[in-house]
Amino acid sequence: MPKLIGREASAVGQLEQPKAGMVPAGPVQILVVEDSVTQALNLRFLLQKRGYEVSVCHSGEDALRHLQEHKPTLIISDIVMPGMDGYELCRLVREDPELTDIPIMLMTALSDPKEIIKALASGATNFVTKPFDAQLLMSRLQYILQNMAMRRESRDDKGVQVFFAGESYTLTIEPTQIVDLLFSSYETAVMHQRQLEEANKSLLEANEKLERLTRELQELSIVDPLTELNNRRGFFYLAEQQLAIARRQKQQMVLLYADLDDFKSINDTLGHQQGDLVLRETAEILRRTFRSSDIVARFARLGGDEFVVLILEPSGAVPEALISRLETGVREFNDRQERPYRISLSIGAAVFSPDDPCSIDELLSRADQMMYRNKNLKKSEGLES
Repeated sequence: MPKLIGREASAVGQLEQPKAGMVPAGPVQILVVEDSVTQALNLRFLLQKRGYEVSVCHSGEDALRHLQEHKPTLIISDIVMPGMDGYELCRLVREDPELTDIPIMLMTALSDPKEIIKALASGATNFVTKPFDAQLLMSRLQYILQNMAMRRESRDDKGVQVFFAGESYTLTIEPTQIVDLLFSSYETAVMHQRQLEEANKSLLEANEKLERLTRELQELSIVDPLTELNNRRGFFYLAEQQLAIARRQKQQMVLLYADLDDFKSINDTLGHQQGDLVLRETAEILRRTFRSSDIVARFARLGGDEFVVLILEPSGAVPEALISRLETGVREFNDRQERPYRISLSIGAAVFSPDDPCSIDELLSRADQMMYRNKNLKKSEGLES
C-alpha cells in the first residue's frame, strides 16, 4: 500500500479550501479535440460557462497544426476519430519537447481494460467517460489544474504532491504501485458499470413483462374466454368508439341482437359441455357471416346465450338484409354439420341514424325488444326448436 507522508488540512474533519496560487496563473486555455460537431459545441459551451478559454479542433491532424502556434493549458480529446485517433494524438504531443508537459484528458466509453493500457502507453493524464457527466468533468479538470500548480511549486523531492477531494497529500510511492492502484480502480469501475448494465437490463425485462401482463389482463377483462368474442364490458367499450365513428362520418349503424333458441334444453339433455360447444359454434357463425370486405363488424357475447353484432357499413346497412344474411349463415352451418341438435337464433335489429342519434343503451334496448317479439312469434307458430 502507498505510504502517506503529510496531509494539509485546515482542521480535523474539514476539507482544505484551495489556496491562492494553486491554479495556473492567467486564463486556463483548453483545446477540445472532437470530431462530432454537436458534442464539441456542447463541451465548449460547458467549459466556457465555467470561465475557461476554449479552442476546438475536429481531428487529430487539425489539433497538431493548432498546437504548433498555440500551447493550451490542457487538452481534452476524444479517442475514436477518423484518421488520427486520440491515442496517436497523445503520443505525438508527448514526443514534442515543447508540448510534452501539457496534461491530456481522453474521453472513453470505459468498456475495455485495454483502453487504459493504450492510454497509459500513449501518455494520457486522465480519463472521462462518454457520455460525460458535467459535474465529474469539472471535478477532473480542477484536480488536474490544482495538481499542476502544486507540483510546480513543490520543493519536496521525497514524494509526489497530490491534491484530491479538497485535500493535499504527499505520497512516497513506486511507479508499479501507481499502476497497480490504477488498474485496481479501473477494474472496479468496469465491474460496477457491468453490474449496473445487468441491473438495468433486468429492470427493462421486468418492465416489459409487466407491460405484457397488463395488456393480457386488460384483454382478459374485455374478452369472453369461451367464445373469444368481446364480453359485455368489451362490447360497451368498443360500441362507444364505433358510435363516435358513425357520428363523425355521418354513417348509419345497425345492431343485431341474437338469442339462441331452446338453449336450456340442449344443456339439460346433452350436458353443459355440448352447450359450450353450441356457444362456440354460434360465435364462429357470426364471424364467418360478417367478416368480409364490405362490412365492418364488432362481435360480443353479452352473457348466457345472448350475442350482438355491431355493423358499420359505408354503403348503408339494411337491417332486413343483415338478418337474412345471418339466418342463411346459420342454415348453411346446420346443413354442413351432423349434430344431435340444430342451432336456431331469434334475431332483432335496431338502426342508428346520424339524423336521429341515440345512445348505445337505447340501441341495444330496441334490438332486444325486436328479438323477443321474433322469439315469441316463433313460439306461437311452433317454429322454435
